[in-house]
Amino acid sequence: MRRQASQDKLEMTGSAEQYAIELDKKMKTLTGKLKASGVLTNKDYNFKYVVVLHVDSAGGIPIPMMTKVTAFGGVMDMDTRKIVSYIEKDLTLSQDAILAQMPIEMNKIIAELLDKPEEA
Repeated sequence: MRRQASQDKLEMTGSAEQYAIELDKKMKTLTGKLKASGVLTNKDYNFKYVVVLHVDSAGGIPIPMMTKVTAFGGVMDMDTRKIVSYIEKDLTLSQDAILAQMPIEMNKIIAELLDKPEEA
């Protein structure tokens, strides 16, 4: 997704297409299990959009007790296999609290991707 977005290609083509196909298969498997367990009662329901996020370590000047990362990802339309929203952010996280900070930061990114105000 990052490569596609950096090249201004919203369609998941080339090697990215295989990832989109695999993601679609996994989402259909998950949806089938949710229907079978009764969590989803509408048997015709299928997820249309999927949020994809990834975090890589980032370079730069080292800061004691801190870790720099780049979070990136987006929202993909599963029907068209197109990126409908993309984001990339550099974050500086405390090494001692990274496991606590990561979900908070990812939720902020998801809120921004979905164009919703973040929760306090």
